[in-house]
Amino acid sequence: MKTAFVIAEYNPFHNGHRYHLRETRRLTGAERVVAVMSGNYVQRGEAALCDKMLRSRTAILGGADLVLELPVKYAVSNAGRFAAGAVAVAEACGVEGTLSFGASAELEELQELTALLNDPVLTEEAKRISREIGKTYPATLDLLLREKGLTASAERLRDPNNVLAVEYLKQLRDNSLLRPFAVWRSLSQVHDATEPRGEFASAGYIRRLIDEELSAEGTLCQPFGFAEYVPEECLPPLTEAYEEGRFPLDRRLFGVAAFSRLLTLTEADFTVLDNVNQGLENKIVQAIRDSATVEEAVAAVKSKRFTMARLRQIMLAAVLGVTKEDASSAPSYLRVLAFNGTGRKLLAELRETATLPVVTNLSDVSRDPACQRDAALEYQADKLYDACLPRPRGGNRAFLEHPAILSDER
Repeated sequence: MKTAFVIAEYNPFHNGHRYHLRETRRLTGAERVVAVMSGNYVQRGEAALCDKMLRSRTAILGGADLVLELPVKYAVSNAGRFAAGAVAVAEACGVEGTLSFGASAELEELQELTALLNDPVLTEEAKRISREIGKTYPATLDLLLREKGLTASAERLRDPNNVLAVEYLKQLRDNSLLRPFAVWRSLSQVHDATEPRGEFASAGYIRRLIDEELSAEGTLCQPFGFAEYVPEECLPPLTEAYEEGRFPLDRRLFGVAAFSRLLTLTEADFTVLDNVNQGLENKIVQAIRDSATVEEAVAAVKSKRFTMARLRQIMLAAVLGVTKEDASSAPSYLRVLAFNGTGRKLLAELRETATLPVVTNLSDVSRDPACQRDAALEYQADKLYDACLPRPRGGNRAFLEHPAILSDER
Protein backbone atom coordinates (compact mmCIF):
# COMPACT_ATOMS: atom_id res chain seq x y z
CA MET A 1 0.00 0.00 0.00
CA LYS A 2 1.23 3.49 -0.84
CA THR A 3 2.06 5.55 2.23
CA ALA A 4 2.36 9.31 2.65
CA PHE A 5 3.83 11.17 5.61
CA VAL A 6 2.96 14.73 6.59
CA ILE A 7 4.61 16.87 9.25
CA ALA A 8 2.21 19.12 11.10
CA GLU A 9 1.18 20.99 14.23
CA TYR A 10 -2.60 21.23 13.68
CA ASN A 11 -2.92 24.10 16.16
CA PRO A 12 -5.86 23.72 15.66
CA PHE A 13 -6.81 21.36 12.81
CA HIS A 14 -8.78 23.30 10.17
CA ASN A 15 -10.19 23.07 6.64
CA GLY A 16 -6.84 23.91 5.08
CA HIS A 17 -5.27 20.92 6.78
CA ARG A 18 -8.04 18.66 5.51
CA TYR A 19 -7.43 20.07 2.01
CA HIS A 20 -3.73 19.20 2.25
CA LEU A 21 -4.46 15.63 3.36
CA ARG A 22 -7.02 15.13 0.59
CA GLU A 23 -4.71 16.57 -2.07
CA THR A 24 -1.89 14.36 -0.80
CA ARG A 25 -4.05 11.27 -1.29
CA ARG A 26 -5.37 12.42 -4.65
CA LEU A 27 -2.07 13.49 -6.17
CA THR A 28 0.22 10.78 -4.78
CA GLY A 29 -2.23 7.88 -4.76
CA ALA A 30 -1.50 7.29 -1.07
CA GLU A 31 -3.77 4.72 0.55
CA ARG A 32 -2.67 5.59 4.07
CA VAL A 33 -1.40 8.83 5.61
CA VAL A 34 0.81 9.19 8.67
CA ALA A 35 0.96 12.55 10.45
CA VAL A 36 4.06 13.35 12.49
CA MET A 37 2.57 15.97 14.81
CA SER A 38 3.96 18.25 17.50
CA GLY A 39 2.80 17.37 20.99
CA ASN A 40 1.62 19.95 23.52
CA TYR A 41 4.10 22.61 22.35
CA VAL A 42 4.69 24.13 18.93
CA GLN A 43 7.51 25.66 16.94
CA ARG A 44 6.30 29.22 17.51
CA GLY A 45 7.68 28.84 21.03
CA GLU A 46 4.22 28.48 22.56
CA ALA A 47 2.01 25.91 24.22
CA ALA A 48 -0.57 24.51 21.80
CA LEU A 49 -4.15 25.73 22.03
CA CYS A 50 -5.48 22.14 22.16
CA ASP A 51 -3.71 19.24 23.84
CA LYS A 52 -2.02 16.63 21.67
CA MET A 53 -4.60 13.90 22.24
CA LEU A 54 -7.42 16.20 21.09
CA ARG A 55 -5.44 17.43 18.09
CA SER A 56 -4.46 13.89 17.07
CA ARG A 57 -8.11 12.85 17.27
CA THR A 58 -9.19 15.71 14.98
CA ALA A 59 -6.33 14.82 12.60
CA ILE A 60 -7.72 11.30 12.20
CA LEU A 61 -11.24 12.65 11.71
CA GLY A 62 -9.85 15.10 9.15
CA GLY A 63 -8.07 12.55 6.98
CA ALA A 64 -4.99 11.01 8.61
CA ASP A 65 -4.79 7.29 9.46
CA LEU A 66 -2.04 7.31 12.07
CA VAL A 67 -0.60 10.11 14.21
CA LEU A 68 2.89 9.87 15.68
CA GLU A 69 4.20 12.44 18.14
CA LEU A 70 7.04 14.75 17.20
CA PRO A 71 9.17 14.76 20.38
CA VAL A 72 9.08 18.01 22.33
CA LYS A 73 12.84 18.43 21.96
CA TYR A 74 12.29 19.09 18.23
CA ALA A 75 8.87 20.72 18.42
CA VAL A 76 10.19 23.77 20.31
CA SER A 77 13.36 24.17 18.23
CA ASN A 78 14.25 26.20 15.15
CA ALA A 79 13.16 25.19 11.65
CA GLY A 80 16.26 23.11 11.03
CA ARG A 81 15.98 21.07 14.23
CA PHE A 82 12.19 20.77 13.78
CA ALA A 83 12.60 19.38 10.26
CA ALA A 84 15.49 17.08 11.16
CA GLY A 85 13.56 15.54 14.04
CA ALA A 86 10.33 15.15 12.10
CA VAL A 87 12.01 13.53 9.08
CA ALA A 88 13.95 11.23 11.42
CA VAL A 89 10.69 10.08 13.02
CA ALA A 90 9.10 9.44 9.62
CA GLU A 91 12.14 7.56 8.30
CA ALA A 92 12.35 5.48 11.46
CA CYS A 93 9.04 3.87 10.47
CA GLY A 94 11.02 1.89 7.89
CA VAL A 95 8.30 2.26 5.25
CA GLU A 96 8.79 3.55 1.74
CA GLY A 97 6.57 6.48 0.91
CA THR A 98 6.08 10.15 0.16
CA LEU A 99 6.83 13.10 2.39
CA SER A 100 4.13 15.63 1.52
CA PHE A 101 4.36 19.29 2.53
CA GLY A 102 2.70 22.54 1.55
CA ALA A 103 4.65 25.17 -0.39
CA SER A 104 4.13 28.15 -2.66
CA ALA A 105 6.73 26.97 -5.16
CA GLU A 106 7.16 23.97 -7.44
CA LEU A 107 9.24 21.06 -6.14
CA GLU A 108 11.95 21.69 -8.74
CA GLU A 109 12.25 25.30 -7.57
CA LEU A 110 12.48 24.19 -3.96
CA GLN A 111 15.17 21.66 -4.83
CA GLU A 112 17.18 24.35 -6.63
CA LEU A 113 16.79 26.58 -3.58
CA THR A 114 17.93 23.74 -1.32
CA ALA A 115 21.05 23.19 -3.43
CA LEU A 116 21.77 26.92 -3.25
CA LEU A 117 21.45 27.00 0.54
CA ASN A 118 23.61 23.90 0.88
CA ASP A 119 26.50 25.83 -0.69
CA PRO A 120 28.98 26.27 2.21
CA VAL A 121 30.57 29.33 0.57
CA LEU A 122 27.23 31.18 0.47
CA THR A 123 26.19 30.18 3.98
CA GLU A 124 29.55 31.11 5.52
CA GLU A 125 29.45 34.47 3.75
CA ALA A 126 25.95 35.08 5.08
CA LYS A 127 27.03 34.17 8.62
CA ARG A 128 30.05 36.49 8.44
CA ILE A 129 28.00 39.42 7.17
CA SER A 130 25.34 38.70 9.81
CA ARG A 131 27.94 39.08 12.55
CA GLU A 132 29.37 42.24 10.98
CA ILE A 133 26.09 44.13 10.48
CA GLY A 134 24.26 42.76 13.51
CA LYS A 135 21.24 41.39 11.62
CA THR A 136 19.57 37.99 11.85
CA TYR A 137 20.85 35.25 9.56
CA PRO A 138 17.57 35.08 7.55
CA ALA A 139 17.56 38.85 7.01
CA THR A 140 21.23 38.81 5.99
CA LEU A 141 20.68 35.89 3.63
CA ASP A 142 17.80 37.81 2.02
CA LEU A 143 20.06 40.81 1.41
CA LEU A 144 22.89 38.65 0.07
CA LEU A 145 20.67 36.76 -2.38
CA ARG A 146 19.26 40.01 -3.75
CA GLU A 147 22.75 41.47 -4.13
CA LYS A 148 23.70 38.40 -6.17
CA GLY A 149 20.67 38.88 -8.41
CA LEU A 150 18.79 35.93 -6.91
CA THR A 151 15.66 37.92 -6.15
CA ALA A 152 13.27 35.05 -6.94
CA SER A 153 15.05 32.81 -4.43
CA ALA A 154 14.92 35.54 -1.80
CA GLU A 155 11.18 36.00 -2.36
CA ARG A 156 10.50 32.29 -2.01
CA LEU A 157 12.38 32.22 1.29
CA ARG A 158 10.07 34.89 2.68
CA ASP A 159 7.29 32.31 2.84
CA PRO A 160 7.63 30.33 6.13
CA ASN A 161 6.21 27.18 4.52
CA ASN A 162 8.88 27.33 1.80
CA VAL A 163 11.51 27.67 4.53
CA LEU A 164 10.25 24.48 6.18
CA ALA A 165 9.97 22.74 2.81
CA VAL A 166 13.63 23.49 2.11
CA GLU A 167 14.58 22.22 5.56
CA TYR A 168 12.71 18.97 4.85
CA LEU A 169 14.53 18.60 1.55
CA LYS A 170 17.88 19.15 3.27
CA GLN A 171 17.13 16.17 5.51
CA LEU A 172 16.12 13.73 2.77
CA ARG A 173 19.22 11.80 1.82
CA ASP A 174 19.67 10.26 -1.63
CA ASN A 175 18.99 6.82 -0.14
CA SER A 176 16.00 7.95 1.93
CA LEU A 177 12.88 5.79 1.97
CA LEU A 178 10.85 8.98 1.48
CA ARG A 179 10.31 10.93 -1.72
CA PRO A 180 9.40 14.62 -1.44
CA PHE A 181 6.10 15.93 -2.76
CA ALA A 182 4.99 19.56 -2.64
CA VAL A 183 1.28 20.42 -2.51
CA TRP A 184 0.75 23.89 -3.90
CA ARG A 185 -0.59 26.21 -1.22
CA SER A 186 -3.72 27.68 -2.75
CA LEU A 187 -6.10 30.05 -0.98
CA SER A 188 -6.68 27.32 1.58
CA GLN A 189 -3.08 27.33 2.74
CA VAL A 190 -2.40 30.99 3.53
CA HIS A 191 0.17 31.09 6.32
CA ASP A 192 -1.06 33.17 9.26
CA ALA A 193 -3.39 35.16 7.00
CA THR A 194 -5.08 38.02 8.80
CA GLU A 195 -8.39 37.40 7.05
CA PRO A 196 -10.25 34.21 6.05
CA ARG A 197 -10.98 33.33 2.43
CA GLY A 198 -14.26 31.51 2.08
CA GLU A 199 -14.27 28.42 4.27
CA PHE A 200 -10.51 28.65 4.76
CA ALA A 201 -8.67 30.48 7.54
CA SER A 202 -5.16 30.09 8.87
CA ALA A 203 -4.51 28.53 12.26
CA GLY A 204 -3.21 31.90 13.43
CA TYR A 205 -6.46 33.59 12.47
CA ILE A 206 -8.50 30.91 14.29
CA ARG A 207 -6.36 31.29 17.41
CA ARG A 208 -6.94 35.03 17.36
CA LEU A 209 -10.68 34.44 16.98
CA ILE A 210 -10.67 32.20 20.03
CA ASP A 211 -8.65 34.72 22.05
CA GLU A 212 -11.15 37.46 21.17
CA GLU A 213 -14.09 35.18 21.97
CA LEU A 214 -12.85 34.17 25.40
CA SER A 215 -14.56 36.05 28.21
CA ALA A 216 -12.93 37.04 31.48
CA GLU A 217 -14.26 33.77 32.91
CA GLY A 218 -12.61 31.77 30.12
CA THR A 219 -15.85 30.80 28.33
CA LEU A 220 -16.41 30.65 24.58
CA CYS A 221 -19.48 31.51 22.55
CA GLN A 222 -21.71 28.58 21.67
CA PRO A 223 -21.70 27.56 18.91
CA PHE A 224 -18.02 28.28 18.32
CA GLY A 225 -17.36 31.40 16.29
CA PHE A 226 -14.59 29.60 14.39
CA ALA A 227 -16.75 26.59 13.46
CA GLU A 228 -17.00 27.44 9.74
CA TYR A 229 -13.23 27.09 9.34
CA VAL A 230 -13.02 23.64 10.97
CA PRO A 231 -14.25 20.34 9.42
CA GLU A 232 -17.71 19.55 10.76
CA GLU A 233 -16.60 16.12 11.94
CA CYS A 234 -13.93 17.74 14.16
CA LEU A 235 -16.40 19.92 16.08
CA PRO A 236 -17.87 17.22 18.41
CA PRO A 237 -14.52 16.36 20.07
CA LEU A 238 -13.71 20.08 20.39
CA THR A 239 -17.09 20.71 21.99
CA GLU A 240 -16.66 17.75 24.34
CA ALA A 241 -13.17 18.91 25.34
CA TYR A 242 -14.45 22.44 25.95
CA GLU A 243 -17.27 21.21 28.17
CA GLU A 244 -14.81 19.05 30.13
CA GLY A 245 -12.41 21.97 30.66
CA ARG A 246 -9.70 20.57 28.37
CA PHE A 247 -9.88 23.28 25.68
CA PRO A 248 -8.68 25.93 25.09
CA LEU A 249 -5.49 26.13 27.14
CA ASP A 250 -5.48 28.96 29.69
CA ARG A 251 -2.65 30.88 28.04
CA ARG A 252 -2.63 33.53 30.77
CA LEU A 253 -2.06 30.86 33.41
CA PHE A 254 0.58 29.17 31.28
CA GLY A 255 2.37 32.50 30.90
CA VAL A 256 2.47 32.95 34.68
CA ALA A 257 3.75 29.40 35.21
CA ALA A 258 6.40 29.77 32.50
CA PHE A 259 7.63 33.11 33.83
CA SER A 260 7.80 31.72 37.37
CA ARG A 261 10.09 28.99 36.07
CA LEU A 262 12.28 31.47 34.19
CA LEU A 263 12.80 33.51 37.37
CA THR A 264 14.62 30.55 38.94
CA LEU A 265 17.17 30.19 36.13
CA THR A 266 20.71 31.57 35.92
CA GLU A 267 22.96 32.43 33.01
CA ALA A 268 24.49 28.95 33.22
CA ASP A 269 21.05 27.40 32.64
CA PHE A 270 20.74 29.27 29.35
CA THR A 271 24.22 28.49 28.01
CA VAL A 272 23.28 24.81 27.56
CA LEU A 273 20.34 25.72 25.30
CA ASP A 274 20.32 25.67 21.51
CA ASN A 275 20.86 29.02 19.74
CA VAL A 276 22.26 30.74 22.83
CA ASN A 277 25.68 32.24 22.22
CA GLN A 278 27.68 35.49 22.16
CA GLY A 279 26.48 36.58 25.58
CA LEU A 280 22.79 36.23 24.80
CA GLU A 281 22.29 34.41 28.12
CA ASN A 282 23.26 37.57 30.02
CA LYS A 283 20.75 39.70 28.13
CA ILE A 284 17.99 37.16 28.68
CA VAL A 285 18.52 36.82 32.42
CA GLN A 286 18.67 40.60 32.86
CA ALA A 287 15.49 41.02 30.81
CA ILE A 288 13.70 38.42 32.94
CA ARG A 289 14.73 40.26 36.11
CA ASP A 290 13.47 43.56 34.69
CA SER A 291 10.18 42.20 33.29
CA ALA A 292 6.85 40.96 34.62
CA THR A 293 5.93 38.53 31.81
CA VAL A 294 7.60 36.28 29.26
CA GLU A 295 6.46 38.55 26.44
CA GLU A 296 7.98 41.60 28.13
CA ALA A 297 11.28 39.75 28.51
CA VAL A 298 11.22 38.65 24.85
CA ALA A 299 10.48 42.20 23.69
CA ALA A 300 13.32 43.55 25.83
CA VAL A 301 15.89 41.23 24.22
CA LYS A 302 14.59 41.44 20.65
CA SER A 303 16.99 43.15 18.28
CA LYS A 304 18.09 43.11 14.66
CA ARG A 305 20.04 40.00 15.51
CA PHE A 306 17.59 38.11 17.69
CA THR A 307 14.06 37.63 16.38
CA MET A 308 10.94 37.22 18.49
CA ALA A 309 10.47 33.68 17.19
CA ARG A 310 14.00 32.64 18.12
CA LEU A 311 13.69 34.17 21.59
CA ARG A 312 10.32 32.53 22.27
CA GLN A 313 11.82 29.16 21.33
CA ILE A 314 14.74 29.75 23.68
CA MET A 315 12.47 30.82 26.54
CA LEU A 316 10.19 27.79 26.10
CA ALA A 317 13.15 25.41 25.83
CA ALA A 318 14.44 26.89 29.10
CA VAL A 319 11.08 26.41 30.79
CA LEU A 320 10.86 22.78 29.63
CA GLY A 321 14.53 21.96 30.19
CA VAL A 322 15.26 21.09 26.55
CA THR A 323 19.02 21.50 26.04
CA LYS A 324 21.07 21.79 22.86
CA GLU A 325 22.24 18.22 23.45
CA ASP A 326 18.60 17.10 23.55
CA ALA A 327 17.66 18.99 20.38
CA SER A 328 20.62 17.57 18.45
CA SER A 329 20.10 13.96 19.54
CA ALA A 330 18.24 11.33 17.51
CA PRO A 331 14.71 10.19 18.41
CA SER A 332 14.71 7.18 20.71
CA TYR A 333 11.19 5.80 20.20
CA LEU A 334 8.01 6.32 18.16
CA ARG A 335 5.03 7.48 20.24
CA VAL A 336 1.56 6.64 18.86
CA LEU A 337 -1.15 9.23 19.59
CA ALA A 338 -4.12 8.10 17.46
CA PHE A 339 -5.12 5.76 14.64
CA ASN A 340 -8.06 4.32 12.73
CA GLY A 341 -8.61 0.88 11.20
CA THR A 342 -6.14 1.55 8.39
CA GLY A 343 -3.67 2.96 10.89
CA ARG A 344 -4.04 -0.14 13.07
CA LYS A 345 -2.91 -2.34 10.16
CA LEU A 346 -0.02 -0.01 9.49
CA LEU A 347 0.97 -0.15 13.17
CA ALA A 348 1.19 -3.93 12.95
CA GLU A 349 3.52 -3.48 9.99
CA LEU A 350 5.64 -0.90 11.83
CA ARG A 351 6.31 -3.33 14.64
CA GLU A 352 8.26 -5.32 12.02
CA THR A 353 9.80 -2.51 9.96
CA ALA A 354 10.47 0.35 12.40
CA THR A 355 14.05 0.98 13.46
CA LEU A 356 12.89 2.40 16.81
CA PRO A 357 10.57 0.96 19.48
CA VAL A 358 6.89 1.76 18.92
CA VAL A 359 5.16 2.84 22.15
CA THR A 360 1.57 3.78 22.95
CA ASN A 361 2.37 5.56 26.24
CA LEU A 362 5.39 6.26 28.40
CA SER A 363 4.97 3.06 30.40
CA ASP A 364 6.17 1.21 27.27
CA VAL A 365 9.48 3.08 27.15
CA SER A 366 12.56 0.95 27.76
CA ARG A 367 15.24 1.52 30.38
CA ASP A 368 17.65 2.73 27.72
CA PRO A 369 19.12 6.07 28.94
CA ALA A 370 18.20 7.91 25.74
CA CYS A 371 14.60 6.67 25.96
CA GLN A 372 14.41 7.58 29.63
CA ARG A 373 15.70 11.10 28.98
CA ASP A 374 13.19 11.71 26.19
CA ALA A 375 10.37 10.27 28.27
CA ALA A 376 11.29 12.50 31.22
CA LEU A 377 11.16 15.58 28.98
CA GLU A 378 7.74 14.60 27.67
CA TYR A 379 6.40 13.81 31.13
CA GLN A 380 7.51 17.13 32.63
CA ALA A 381 6.27 19.10 29.63
CA ASP A 382 2.87 17.40 29.71
CA LYS A 383 2.48 17.90 33.46
CA LEU A 384 3.01 21.64 33.06
CA TYR A 385 0.53 21.76 30.18
CA ASP A 386 -2.12 19.82 32.11
CA ALA A 387 -1.77 22.18 35.08
CA CYS A 388 -2.72 25.12 32.85
CA LEU A 389 -5.96 23.76 31.39
CA PRO A 390 -9.28 25.40 32.34
CA ARG A 391 -9.78 22.40 34.64
CA PRO A 392 -6.25 21.35 35.57
CA ARG A 393 -5.54 17.63 35.38
CA GLY A 394 -3.28 15.66 37.68
CA GLY A 395 -2.19 12.05 37.71
CA ASN A 396 0.20 10.22 35.42
CA ARG A 397 -1.73 10.47 32.16
CA ALA A 398 1.42 10.13 30.08
CA PHE A 399 1.90 6.65 31.56
CA LEU A 400 -1.74 5.61 31.54
CA GLU A 401 -3.50 7.27 28.60
CA HIS A 402 -3.72 5.16 25.45
CA PRO A 403 -4.00 6.39 21.84
CA ALA A 404 -7.37 7.45 20.45
CA ILE A 405 -8.82 4.70 18.26
CA LEU A 406 -11.32 5.81 15.61
CA SER A 407 -13.14 4.21 12.70
CA ASP A 408 -12.22 4.69 9.05
CA GLU A 409 -15.46 6.56 8.34
CA ARG A 410 -14.97 10.18 7.38
